[in-house]
Amino acid sequence: MRLGNIKVLFVALMAAAMFSCEKNDEKDLLYNGPTNVSFIKGGSTFTAVEGDENQFGIDIGVNTVTGSDRTYTVEIDTEESTAVEGTDFNLDSKTVTVKAGDAIGTVTMTPVVPKGMTVVINLVSNDFADYSITSHTVDVLCASDLTGIYTAVSSGSIGTDYPYEVTITEGGTNGVYTFSDITGGLYVDGYGASDQPAEVVDNCGVLILDNQPDTVYGGDFFDGAGTVNTDGTLTLTWSNGYGDFGTSVFTKN
Repeated sequence: MRLGNIKVLFVALMAAAMFSCEKNDEKDLLYNGPTNVSFIKGGSTFTAVEGDENQFGIDIGVNTVTGSDRTYTVEIDTEESTAVEGTDFNLDSKTVTVKAGDAIGTVTMTPVVPKGMTVVINLVSNDFADYSITSHTVDVLCASDLTGIYTAVSSGSIGTDYPYEVTITEGGTNGVYTFSDITGGLYVDGYGASDQPAEVVDNCGVLILDNQPDTVYGGDFFDGAGTVNTDGTLTLTWSNGYGDFGTSVFTKN
């Protein structure tokens, strides 16, 4: 056999071998297991606004991409939700479709009016895996702007009516704020300690102080509730497990 023919044969054999390896490797990578479905996340926070933009999408995902549409059912958990479907909010559909060639589908929630609410949506399917997230909680907040420097006047377990400067800053989520001193000066004026910061949620004019750690003395937590008043002041009633308590009125400087 001539040298030129040997070279041609060698190249042909190598090409066939490479094609065979690539084909086998690709086959080995194919997923042949069952299709599983899940919410992408277990919860989200949505700031409700007026107008057409007052909508929020909740995504579900599947672990396979196919050539046909797949449809899944969702339902509202009426016991865990604090809002009523059709009165406080609407869903665009009770089914979510994952289109052919895609791995994500979306259901859209629209609050009827901007108000604070919690909506729990359950995914109904026989295609769950151990890792599947079967429930999604949407916490709906209202647009809020409480940032600024305030003068707090507090009455409570130690002293009454002492003015104290408190700075309120907003975190990464609209409606969640850090108060530089949740005691309104009680720790400083009463105990000679330092400020006690804490996070407060403004849920459409309702202030929520929930299980915030005592960073000054440790081993304790602050809880409370209040309101954003029509004149722009804030009223917050708070307490801790040690026995400190008070009601603070914050007036913006």
